[in-house]
Amino acid sequence: MTRLLLAITFHACLTGFALTPYLQGQENPEPAPPSASDLDGDWIWYGPGGICELTFADGRQNFQLVRNDGSRPWGFETAIEVSSHEGISLLMHRNEAGEVTYRGVFKLMDGHFHEIPPQIRAGARRSPELRDWRRAGDAIDDWLASARLGKTSEVKHLLDEGMSPDSTVGDSLTALAYASAGGHLETMKLLIERGSDVNLRSGYWGHSAIDEAVIFEHPDAVKLLLEHGASLKPRQPIGHTGVRNYRGQSPLHELAMSGNATCLDLLLENGADINARNLSDQTPLMSAVYRARRWNREVSDKHIQMVQTLLSKKADKTLKNKDGMTALDIAKSRNLEALYESLKP
Repeated sequence: MTRLLLAITFHACLTGFALTPYLQGQENPEPAPPSASDLDGDWIWYGPGGICELTFADGRQNFQLVRNDGSRPWGFETAIEVSSHEGISLLMHRNEAGEVTYRGVFKLMDGHFHEIPPQIRAGARRSPELRDWRRAGDAIDDWLASARLGKTSEVKHLLDEGMSPDSTVGDSLTALAYASAGGHLETMKLLIERGSDVNLRSGYWGHSAIDEAVIFEHPDAVKLLLEHGASLKPRQPIGHTGVRNYRGQSPLHELAMSGNATCLDLLLENGADINARNLSDQTPLMSAVYRARRWNREVSDKHIQMVQTLLSKKADKTLKNKDGMTALDIAKSRNLEALYESLKP
């Protein structure tokens, strides 16, 4: 019975049906299924990996990933098909040979395009992640894009028109965090002068502005933020309700995760703790070890080098995380033989 109720609830979430009529035996007419033309237009999703832009037109989709620093590293265009099966809407991509390359479940509702990608399939390694695409073009999107691209005059205009300096949306970072990711010093100075909180955490991962400056290797931005009180400590207050997956990372953790060492000495010179603990008691050294084996199982040479660099800065390799694992244990669990000797006690 429990499984039946769960199945009905999930079906109700996907189709927009109310659950109560099903349980009471009442009829609830099914809405007309959407067509490809209902998707036409521009959409935006602030996701964990950056900003995703989506355009539907004439039965085709154009996707573009925008990183937090404003760069546009990857995109693609494909033909699409929309279909419906037992009240569930499906979106498919087809390549030039006509082969289906993607199939996801979606629902259009209140100006949003809610999509569940293929991780829903049986045996998937991760839980399904709901992607909440919004119609693009709102003032908040222009505001965040202006900061991301360092358009200081546009940022000033929007501030003068009444935009709050820490305004953001959904899983998006704040304007200051985007400006810091791009190293846009003049935009950063303006936002700070107008009251932006240098320690506010935002976005899917709960990054602060200095986290983004460190990840994208902008030492001058790091210095500016430190001058205005940016914290280098882990486990800081979140301060923003849009954060989904805050791990209590310090900027040094984020540097180790990124593998970009440009700001390492700067952080240490300003008091960063090389053995700082996040919410899982993981140190930056452990984070670098973990990231040395990527999700596609390939070894990341720059993270191997990051491990060696942290060790040269006297990172403590004997510490254990909440699972009782040292950096060496993590290396063994990820078959990183190149690190075994360096991480031995």
